[in-house]
Amino acid sequence: MIGGEDFTIPTTAGPAALDMAVRHIRLLWPSAVFENAETGKMFERYSLIPFATSREILAYKNKAIAHKWDELGADESLIGTMVHLLISSQTLTIVVDRDVAGEMKSLVDDIKADIERNLPYGGFGIAA
Repeated sequence: MIGGEDFTIPTTAGPAALDMAVRHIRLLWPSAVFENAETGKMFERYSLIPFATSREILAYKNKAIAHKWDELGADESLIGTMVHLLISSQTLTIVVDRDVAGEMKSLVDDIKADIERNLPYGGFGIAA
């Protein structure tokens, strides 16, 4: 990331939290494409992402941006075009670039609020 910032959200929801974060990214970027950061496998459609077995997902604004990241790496021209999601047994971490316009902060706030509202115990509103 270029001047990146990590946001850690406590949750035991695992794949459901990762899924929710990806759905929020799709709302922001309807043409988003996704990559399993561990395997390098790309997913152009949300329905193809294997959330149950994914621990790290890179979300790119669109397919052309994903190719630019492959070409240029963490180049200044790509600020605000990729989000890195990491899930563990206790947290969802969202890594974003330096956020000049506030778009990424708003995305993180929306994901955090949705997880706290719907996935506090690892299931949609089901207490442990």
